Amino acid sequence: MTMLKKTAAFVALSIAASAANALPLADYDASTVNIFYGGATATDNIIENVWRANAGGLCVAGTIDIYRTVSADNERVVFCRVDSSTVPGFPAAPGLKVAFHKESRGGSSNGVVPLISVAAGQAHALRWLDMNQLQAAGGAGCGSTAVPASATLQAYTDHPNCQTFLTPVDTAVSATYDVNGGISDVEPALSFPAPTADQLALLNTKPGLGIQFGVPVTEALYRALQVGQGITAKAECDTLAEQDTPACVPSLTRAQVRGLYSGRITTWTRIRDRNGVALPSAPGVTAPGSNSVYMCRRVGSSGTQASFETYWLAQRCENGSPSFVVPNDGSTINDTTWVPANVANGTRNAGPSSGNVRTCLNTYNTGNRWGVGVLSTEVTGAQMVGFRMAAIDGAAPSLENVANGDYDFFTENTLNRVADGAPGSLLATDPRRIAIEYIENNLGLPAVISEINQPFAGRPWGDGGTLAIAGAFTPNAAPATKANMASNPVNTLSRSTSGTTNNCNPPIAIRDTPANGSWNP
Repeated sequence: MTMLKKTAAFVALSIAASAANALPLADYDASTVNIFYGGATATDNIIENVWRANAGGLCVAGTIDIYRTVSADNERVVFCRVDSSTVPGFPAAPGLKVAFHKESRGGSSNGVVPLISVAAGQAHALRWLDMNQLQAAGGAGCGSTAVPASATLQAYTDHPNCQTFLTPVDTAVSATYDVNGGISDVEPALSFPAPTADQLALLNTKPGLGIQFGVPVTEALYRALQVGQGITAKAECDTLAEQDTPACVPSLTRAQVRGLYSGRITTWTRIRDRNGVALPSAPGVTAPGSNSVYMCRRVGSSGTQASFETYWLAQRCENGSPSFVVPNDGSTINDTTWVPANVANGTRNAGPSSGNVRTCLNTYNTGNRWGVGVLSTEVTGAQMVGFRMAAIDGAAPSLENVANGDYDFFTENTLNRVADGAPGSLLATDPRRIAIEYIENNLGLPAVISEINQPFAGRPWGDGGTLAIAGAFTPNAAPATKANMASNPVNTLSRSTSGTTNNCNPPIAIRDTPANGSWNP
């Protein structure tokens, strides 16, 4: 679907409206169209930007307010009027008021399993920020900040730190708060618990975009690897500032990473420096307080966790494959409330969110423990505390390294809703379905992805973020560079060569890549 460009008047209006509430909370009423969406958190900002886009965003410029709960709960509602000139089939101007509710307390399975429940005529357990309760409380705790327009995004009024009022638990299908759609970092078949074939048939699933992942390690381990691999002895890496650049990223091998994630490597003495000395005892290395391997993983419902299990161990893909290590510190793979990592409680922690993993890595680093975790490369500078991303077999996790075929740890996500004819499905003329289909068709646009990737640029391991799926858009000329991947983040590799998303497939180059990756002799 081609996006239509906003008029200059609309853009000017968005800037003027940023100084005050664009669509005040008091305007939320019975005429508002509510869309309830669940699932993966990695793409929350990208979905939000489809509503805010200057060129074809769903919202009428100058009408956008976004309400967010405190960060620990991580719920949001985009509240605006929808632009019928941009969204074909949507009710005519002046535009309906729409509230897009995104649940972000769980993982990717929340973009799959609740939809199956609704389609099977059963209740679900998802809950969202309750705008009625928030309104009755006078917007309790919500701030109000004008966010200016950018080159590609409209201005809006942000309301952070709202008190967490949650919608009631649904007790019947077609109730007020039924889930209308969801997103998953991997296809529904890889959800937790695994759906049956009959359950999968209840869903309509479309491809979304590519999510690039990395292997995060505690900063002290990162520095030890740099010393042990002779990186700090190089002239271009002999200061701390230089050591936090892509040219100085230390590396682990694929075999080592598989050993760490499967629990076959349980002590850092199994990793050697370039001279064959156990890394904790290598000259120049500051030894950890314990040689044990510490692990920061996600719960089983997490799409990030599913991505790591499938890519590294073929878990969820093949019977008899190695299994990812389970927590041993009181947290569980089924937890929805995090048990914080503590070096005194155990060596392996499972958290419901990526923020939990970042905190876990920092906790282990502060406690002088060497640890490894599971994260996407969507890491801002403020979030990069106590950890760094390692290279794999010499290739750092940057967007250009993916496009050049040097680094292939990415998944292709899916957008899901109930299949036509099943309970909870939406008619083709329903404004909720029209808006959801618009998201499905525009989420992976390179211009939208380019904007959202900007906060993840300039990391020590290179630029990270997400990519448009190969085949749907035109990639850069090979070899890809940092600059052209920033402006046109299109992948050259695919996990969907069979015509459907399959993250158990190996990544395959389907567009031009250099013969020697990014290495040019």
